[in-house]
Amino acid sequence: MSIEAYIKKEVQERNIVLFYQKIVTKAGSYQYECLARMKNNTSISPEDFIPIIVKLNLYEDFTETIIKKSFETFKNKKILFSINLSYMDFLNKNIFLFLIKQLEKFNLGKYLILEILEEEIKDFSVVNNFINKLKPYSVQIAIDDFGKNHSNLARLLYLHPDFLKIDIFLIKEFNTNDKAKKILENIVDLGRQLNVKIVAEGVENEKTYQALLKYNIYAFQGYYFSKPDNRLL
Repeated sequence: MSIEAYIKKEVQERNIVLFYQKIVTKAGSYQYECLARMKNNTSISPEDFIPIIVKLNLYEDFTETIIKKSFETFKNKKILFSINLSYMDFLNKNIFLFLIKQLEKFNLGKYLILEILEEEIKDFSVVNNFINKLKPYSVQIAIDDFGKNHSNLARLLYLHPDFLKIDIFLIKEFNTNDKAKKILENIVDLGRQLNVKIVAEGVENEKTYQALLKYNIYAFQGYYFSKPDNRLL
């Protein structure tokens, strides 16, 4: 069976499983990011299978499966959890209606965080319109990989995010790269001024964690705390 045929079968049969990576706050509480994997071959990365899912016009089915399974996992947990939505999802009316249906069924709006990749967004009014319609459900918004490439600070005022997740590259470089350190400091200061919570991704060791503790960072995510797992650790 070809890789395309395999992925098509997995998506159509809803054989997408969720792995969960813990996000630990400075205060000691935690939340989770939901990450998609192929049920029968979890070694295939999203970077490899998502372009194929898009090519096969199965992305709507894929996103609906992630939403449904994440809500089922956290329905009685009272724990914050995040799922990733792409720009294609924000353009898709069916995804919006499906999300609303799940929010009303499970009443998990105040625990849900939607993660957005800023660099994917072509029309911020589309995303903003989607987000505004979710406000009655208390859903929160996180901008992922912030600080990567050409993050536009002015757009933050437009999206009003609750979280900024600092790009992994900056976290890996800030201890040895003065420019990366300055960017990190500016992002943290921006978060303080705008009352946006800062999350440091890619924290892989004690040294990095200890160095980050002196900053006004809300939470930390990375292998130092936990690898993605199909159980809630």
